[in-house]
Amino acid sequence: MGWWSEDIMGGDFPLDIVDFIEDVFDIDDENFIYPMVDMNDYVKDRSKDLINANTVQEIFRKVLVRAGDWIGDDGEDKNIFLQVYALIAMAVGADISDEDKELFIASAVEEDDIEDWSNPDARRKVLDNFKETVRAYDGTPVVVGSKGLFEAMGEALDKADPAG
Repeated sequence: MGWWSEDIMGGDFPLDIVDFIEDVFDIDDENFIYPMVDMNDYVKDRSKDLINANTVQEIFRKVLVRAGDWIGDDGEDKNIFLQVYALIAMAVGADISDEDKELFIASAVEEDDIEDWSNPDARRKVLDNFKETVRAYDGTPVVVGSKGLFEAMGEALDKADPAG
């Protein structure tokens, strides 16, 4: 299906990454990380504990093992993983070192194909907002909103036929 919005979580690939992270964190189908605003206390506590107990690289390696060749170990795939992981870490109030903050900020580089996005300026704004959110993060849980598929579809339909 691809991407339906310019948001960090606005596509299939980020949601696949969440599924792999849930697998690594041993979070069953009765619980879920995304949408992050709806995480229950069990998922928040478990995610926070595992994020605090492992390095970003350790979690990434575990995700790669589960994902097989579904996720590349560098480039844009790794950048999207780091962005998604940062959103989860901030949503649960995990500890994020200055070194990891720099890693997350560096992941929000302008993609080579940014001009192929339906709204390149909106994508740039999302990436800039992501970087500012990471810089300002102080350990207090913060959930970064993301447009869901149905919300994006509704907006597209409204644009196509404003009369409804």
